Amino acid sequence: MPTYTYRCRKCDTVFEEVQRITAEPGAICANCGDEDCVRQITGGTFHLKGNGWHASDYNRDAAPVEEAATCPPEAAASCANTTCPARAEV
Repeated sequence: MPTYTYRCRKCDTVFEEVQRITAEPGAICANCGDEDCVRQITGGTFHLKGNGWHASDYNRDAAPVEEAATCPPEAAASCANTTCPARAEV
C-alpha cells in the first residue's frame, strides 16, 4: 500500500499515512486529532529492479570483456592483440 503525506490545516503538522490507493483522501492528525488534513504532493521513490534497465545494464563503467583468444607463444611477438597474455611473456 502506498504511503501518503498529509498536512494538518489546524496545527500545521506534517505526517504520513499508509492507505489503499482506492481509499478516499483523508486522515486524522496524530498531534491535535483534527480531521481537516490535506494530502500533499510528494516525489515518490521509483526503483528499476532486474535486468534490462539503464541503471543495471547500460550504465556500467566498463562492459565485461570476454576472455580473448591467446596466441601460441611462437606467434606472440607478431600478435596484433595487445591484451594477449602470451604477448606479455615476450
